[in-house]
Amino acid sequence: MLVHGASCDRTCWRHQLAASSPVGRDLRLVAVDLAGHGQSGPAPWSIEAAGADVAAVVTRLGLERVVLVGHGLGGAVNVEAARHLPGRVVGLVWIDTREHLGVPPVAEACQALAALGLKVVAINPHDGQDDGPALVAHGVEVLVLPGAGALPMLEAPAAFDGVLRAAIDAVLSTPRG
Repeated sequence: MLVHGASCDRTCWRHQLAASSPVGRDLRLVAVDLAGHGQSGPAPWSIEAAGADVAAVVTRLGLERVVLVGHGLGGAVNVEAARHLPGRVVGLVWIDTREHLGVPPVAEACQALAALGLKVVAINPHDGQDDGPALVAHGVEVLVLPGAGALPMLEAPAAFDGVLRAAIDAVLSTPRG
């Protein structure tokens, strides 16, 4: 499940959804438009409501083994979605999500996800604002994408696809807790 960040929509994942991308080689990829973005209708917006919307899509599609991939704000939305989907979500991949979680909320989010037995992998751009040690201290595996900015899926899709696939594989290969 691919969840975009603020001021984006599901089209930011177009390279990853392409048949030539290694990301979806043997996976079913689903990208959503959060409320008020892309082709979705206007709605009152909150992290909690957006997380419930993502969970509703997972449920409606009958997805049983889900990796929630979230860019920026989408990472925070996916923490909420995971709370609604016990037993279905196997882990999360955060892409440049740190600003939307902040260090204390990272601890809270990681504790909630650990209680659900979920692995988290963070893909951070190499921009000199590395919060990798703080994330690692909270049990998050961190992958760095050199030369990438805030929208790595659009700026460097080939490099990003390889790192995203590695992150998804790391989540899928982790025994459930």
